[in-house]
Amino acid sequence: MLKSLRHKYIVPLLDFFEDPDRFYLVMKKCSGGDVLDRVASLKQYSEKDARELAKGLMEAVEFIHGRGIAHRDLKPQNLLLETDCSNTAIQITDFRDAKRVHMPQSLTTLCGSLYYVAPELLKNHPYDETADNWSCGVILYFLLSGHLPFTGQDQQELFNNIRLGRYSFDDKYWCGISEEAVTLIKHLLDVDPSNRYTATQALQADWIN
Repeated sequence: MLKSLRHKYIVPLLDFFEDPDRFYLVMKKCSGGDVLDRVASLKQYSEKDARELAKGLMEAVEFIHGRGIAHRDLKPQNLLLETDCSNTAIQITDFRDAKRVHMPQSLTTLCGSLYYVAPELLKNHPYDETADNWSCGVILYFLLSGHLPFTGQDQQELFNNIRLGRYSFDDKYWCGISEEAVTLIKHLLDVDPSNRYTATQALQADWIN
């Protein structure tokens, strides 16, 4: 599957080989670390950088979905930066949970990462690649505010907040962020997957354009 995903924002598979016990993938080296660590190391991640990164992310997701594949674990830790010099030149990695989507709402396995998982998975509903777009909304919220949209005192409260789409834009972190960015996040974090923005719609949003 990964061999077929040749895109400038996806870590390329260079080679692979196996021995009796293991299967080895040789991937391009990305020396800039992951986006989570980069954002944590900066005093502020600018809206300009967030826009540029989001554009690359959505272009890659549009490409992946166009190939009939759902990534199913999009998060800042799986967005690698090509170099130490750039805050935006990403490469998507970790396709271990990726799955071909043969028809809408045909996936049933609960996978992904706690804070980035889409509500339909937590409701035990069949789902498809639109779950990735929810994860992109969480990533974008994190890039612009330095915080996650969904939290809770425990896992049960966290999951309940995700199921209900219960989050807010605290003025303390969002007062300087454009309304266009907030609008895009709201479209990506729509609890109804049939109304949620696709990657193509996100790329056409005013904030990215």
